[in-house]
Amino acid sequence: MNPSPSIASAILSQLAAIAQRHPTPRVRRLHLPRRLGAAGEHDAEFCAIELEDGAFGLSYVLLGDTLAALLRAHGGGEWPLQGADPLALAQRLAGGSAVERAIALAAVNALTDSVWRRVGYEPPPAGNSLGDVQLNAQDHLGMIGFFPPLVKRVAEAGGRLSVVEMNAEMVARQRARFPDPDGQSNSPVYGHLKLPHLN
Repeated sequence: MNPSPSIASAILSQLAAIAQRHPTPRVRRLHLPRRLGAAGEHDAEFCAIELEDGAFGLSYVLLGDTLAALLRAHGGGEWPLQGADPLALAQRLAGGSAVERAIALAAVNALTDSVWRRVGYEPPPAGNSLGDVQLNAQDHLGMIGFFPPLVKRVAEAGGRLSVVEMNAEMVARQRARFPDPDGQSNSPVYGHLKLPHLN
């Protein structure tokens, strides 16, 4: 699934405008997991782009065969992508292969971190994993991607949860891990936990 062209275009346009005022450092390296895990071994794996100024950007790589393809393409070198232009890598966010989009998103995130560091911006601290959102029983939280620690927070608040998760193996594992505790489909959280596999 590709990001919406309008979203990707807006992100890339913003990065280009920022680069006019804050020239971008080059890539120091691409960080990859050392190996493919067994199916179901991990709920999450990420690649990271590290820039020469120490900025980092992450991207999730367990969709389809993205991790295997990344390891085939870039896993053999000692310093993958060293010296690459992160703005050029980011351009593949709109329309690249799964590997190119994963690297592009990591580059976007690294460029964001780089600029934030240079301008001295620090996001305000959050007191909890929900960014200080105070959930209650009337709330319906939506998640893109499944984050298991948040399920318990939503359950404690009595709210409802809908999750869009593209990794079918993750869906199966999490349905087993977080079954409806009452065995009823109208449970305030688990009855509304939607984990469809999207093509």
